[in-house]
Amino acid sequence: MFGNQLARRHLVVRWDLSEDQLFAVADATKDTLDRLEGRMQVKAYFTGTIESGAFALAKARLEALLSEYEALSGGKLEVDFVDPNFSTQALTEAQDYALTPYPAESFQGSQLVKQDIYLGLVLRYRRREAVIPFALPRNFETQFIQRVHDILREDRVVVGWHGEEPDAGAPTAHYGRFEQARAWLG
Repeated sequence: MFGNQLARRHLVVRWDLSEDQLFAVADATKDTLDRLEGRMQVKAYFTGTIESGAFALAKARLEALLSEYEALSGGKLEVDFVDPNFSTQALTEAQDYALTPYPAESFQGSQLVKQDIYLGLVLRYRRREAVIPFALPRNFETQFIQRVHDILREDRVVVGWHGEEPDAGAPTAHYGRFEQARAWLG
């Protein structure tokens, strides 16, 4: 068992033989993973058995990418997979992190199959957390490494407003209080 874990983390060999290195891990991803000083835990809330062929392929690709990042981290990244459709504890945790399932529909023969699919992640590192509510392979590397970078960043980005409140009787449609923008930034 221990030998399998070591091999999985350190013996991942993958070559991108495409002409433009289309599927190679970006140098920025490798550099960001190298910046990890301690262990980062990634909890992947993935549906176990996915009926939809497209989503099953997406899940397999995400698992492969996570495995590759785990190996590139030199043991500093630890990925744990749980199924919210199987475990009530995992479902409660997924709901606490606002991980919502995607209601997928697919055909198996002539029968329509509906399934709630979870492909969300929670990253934890030194009492900081980041969430990817629903991941897809096409932009996963960017999403994932941005969250890792945000967690590693020592200086936190702060957005503030500077301006005057409109007069009590002024129509807010023209001046506004930027409630919508504040909500988005919040």
